[in-house]
Amino acid sequence: MRGVCTCARQLEGVEIVKYEIGQSVIVSHRTRRHVPPTTIAGTVVNIGRKYVTVLVGHSERKFSISTGEEKTDYSPDYTVWPSMRVFEDNEEAMELRKKLRDLFTSYTNVAEMNLDKLRRIKAIIDEH
Repeated sequence: MRGVCTCARQLEGVEIVKYEIGQSVIVSHRTRRHVPPTTIAGTVVNIGRKYVTVLVGHSERKFSISTGEEKTDYSPDYTVWPSMRVFEDNEEAMELRKKLRDLFTSYTNVAEMNLDKLRRIKAIIDEH
């Protein structure tokens, strides 16, 4: 079917991303490391084998279908998302990973936990 592309993206879970020409998407723009990204609405205008082209404002930007990152010779500033929900879920997952990483980088934080908390953490780890 022309104008439709289905591909797997490395999003939370195993989300299948499906782009269609005319589809509304969200483009996030991250300018600095510790500043939350801004979001801009965009529209899919072209779908190729490796890239999807999105109209953002008055300019078109190409994004990798497999990663969602902007096609550029430099470090990509923009990422395309199929919906605001997927973008927000990704931001939440990144924030939770950061909190866990910060919590478990120091033995002091773990040493202060009571046995009940440690057992609950172990149960969650054992699920994985």
